[in-house]
Amino acid sequence: MKQLLFAIIFISVINFSCKKEQEKPIKPVAEFIIVGQDFTAPCVVTFENKSKNSNQYLWKYGNGGEAFQFTPEIVQMKTSYTEAGTYTITLIAGGQGYISTFSRQIIIN
Repeated sequence: MKQLLFAIIFISVINFSCKKEQEKPIKPVAEFIIVGQDFTAPCVVTFENKSKNSNQYLWKYGNGGEAFQFTPEIVQMKTSYTEAGTYTITLIAGGQGYISTFSRQIIIN
C-alpha cells in the first residue's frame, strides 16, 4: 500500500514539474529624456522616448497638453511652454495589457 501511495505521489510530482511553463508577458518600462537644458519661456522642448516593450504612449506635458502616440517608431515628441515655471512631464507606456509610468520635472525660466 505504501508503495502504491509513493508511486502516485511520484508520478504526480513528475507530471506537475513537466508541464510547460506559461510564457510570461514582457512588461513595458516607460522612460524618456529631455533633450537640451536651460530653457527660457517661450520655448519648445523635445522629449526622447526611451521606453521598452511598449507600443502605446500617453504623454502629459504638465502645461495642460497631452499627446497619444501609437507608433513606437516616433522617438521624439515636442511641446511648447509659454510661461516660466516647474512642470512635471509624465509618460505612460502600454504593452501586452500592462502599463508603466515615468515622470520627470523640467524648469522653464
